[in-house]
Amino acid sequence: MIHWHSFATPFGTVRIAASRKGLVMLSWQPMSDNAFVMQLECRHPQVRITYGSDELERVETQLLEYFKEKRRDFDVAVDLTGMTDFQCAVLGAVSFVEFGTITTYSEIANRIGRPKAARAVGNALGSNPVAIIVPCHRVVRSDGSLGGYTSGIQYKTLLLDIERAMEF
Repeated sequence: MIHWHSFATPFGTVRIAASRKGLVMLSWQPMSDNAFVMQLECRHPQVRITYGSDELERVETQLLEYFKEKRRDFDVAVDLTGMTDFQCAVLGAVSFVEFGTITTYSEIANRIGRPKAARAVGNALGSNPVAIIVPCHRVVRSDGSLGGYTSGIQYKTLLLDIERAMEF
């Protein structure tokens, strides 16, 4: 079973969903609740989807603290079921990029032992279902430019700005 929940933030509505193993999806895309549930159903076709869960309230609290510049890291398990081994390796490497720092697609490719796979790393990050928790916004191009961000480059900029504001 997957539980989902939506809540308001200073940056718009955030929708989160979790299995018993952990968070399976986080989105702040401008979409309806129905569209979010449809995405969940496509990713997890054999799983029952239902609204609400006490566990999701804990995730909501942590995200709201982050958006208010009061949290630097998350105590949230993630469930990457359905992701490829390569995608999991990339997201695992990105999970270790420290708060307030950035790294490059090439560096992540090197960390996972695939030094020529920088472009594939970018594609894997584009499929990150739990952005913010797995901080793909901290990965930029080798020339220092931001590169892409599935939610929109304005959100990548916003997340990096939040982290810069909290640096100490």
